[in-house]
Amino acid sequence: MKGSRGRRRIAVISRQGDLIVSHGSVHKLVEGAVAVCTINLGVGTEALLQLKPVYLFGGAGYLGACFVMRDKGEFARQFQGDKLPLDEAFIKKFLYVCRNQFQLDINADTFRKQLENRLLHLIADRSSNAAVQD
Repeated sequence: MKGSRGRRRIAVISRQGDLIVSHGSVHKLVEGAVAVCTINLGVGTEALLQLKPVYLFGGAGYLGACFVMRDKGEFARQFQGDKLPLDEAFIKKFLYVCRNQFQLDINADTFRKQLENRLLHLIADRSSNAAVQD
């Protein structure tokens, strides 16, 4: 939820006792969680790093390693406590590949060159695929 409307809605839900709002460290919150429900990338990534099940209600690059909620009521059908959707070894490999093959360090001196190389490679792949389809 964005802006003041979202904050007001969160406050109402919190007062009803259906939600606890915390401003603590996300690392500590995830550490104490059985599972994590999220709509975005940050908290879900931390949960996967701590090998906690992630229930994704939005979009993220790691949806292949979590439970994805697409329809109303799906959480109630899919929730399995602290059970991971995939085996631990697969999730570790998945995170390794994401970190080492897809992410770029924007603070690195080589960032622009790495990004340029990846984009050129992507364009070349798409061009060759288009030529094959013609």
